[in-house]
Amino acid sequence: MQKIHLITRADDAGSCRSANEAILEAVEAGITKNVSFMACGPEIEHAVELLGGRDDIAYGFHVWLNAEWEDVKWGPIRGFSIAADKDGYFLPFPNDTKVRVENEIRMGEEEWKLNDVRFQFDVDDYYMEIQSEIRVQLDYLKELGLPISYIDEHMGISWIGFGIREEIIGLCERDDLVYRPDISSLPNVDFEGEDISCLDARFKATNLNQYVWVTHPGKDEPDMQNFNLVGKPKGVVAKERDAERRLLTDPRLPELFKKWNVKVVRYDQI
Repeated sequence: MQKIHLITRADDAGSCRSANEAILEAVEAGITKNVSFMACGPEIEHAVELLGGRDDIAYGFHVWLNAEWEDVKWGPIRGFSIAADKDGYFLPFPNDTKVRVENEIRMGEEEWKLNDVRFQFDVDDYYMEIQSEIRVQLDYLKELGLPISYIDEHMGISWIGFGIREEIIGLCERDDLVYRPDISSLPNVDFEGEDISCLDARFKATNLNQYVWVTHPGKDEPDMQNFNLVGKPKGVVAKERDAERRLLTDPRLPELFKKWNVKVVRYDQI
């Protein structure tokens, strides 16, 4: 049986206090080796207090340019407008940002018919606003004292274009960071719930020697219960994330990993 190098990653550190606490539990259980921090999260300083200064995890920058939750919102650090609504919050989903920028560019195209230089400036300006926000987010995490070693994306935001991936690659070159969107996620399976039996089935479905297992540990507590998506029953997200926390701290995991010849690794070890 080939060895599986598994990048175990916990996302959304900084989103709320119970998420930060759940991530800490997952780290201390010994399975989670990578933690991704959201600079624009309302509880980012709390996340740094709980998780900063450790040498057993890799610290990641979670590029975040949308706010999908119905009742919990956050906005750009630098306050730019192109990806924000009238209240200064990020738009709900990546495609909303994509449509917003494209609409602004089309508006600029009317001016382009009169003045070619003005249209070109508008397009560059929209790109620069988004790229600048990414730089500011990373620099803020560094100011908070986090030794960032890798970058990943919330909802794969770079697919919308506008120079986002190029900016991320440039920051990686600038700061010698790891960026591996090419690594496949651990296969999903048709399984009820998120428990050790489900994880066993996911390992059974593997056929590569390297995967990333992205998790979002949380607790079924009031602050996490505010995280709701349109069309989903209230409280479902909190229950799902609490189940991930319990799985990541399940004492049976080491034996399961031994069964499937799984080695947990950090991004800075690949």
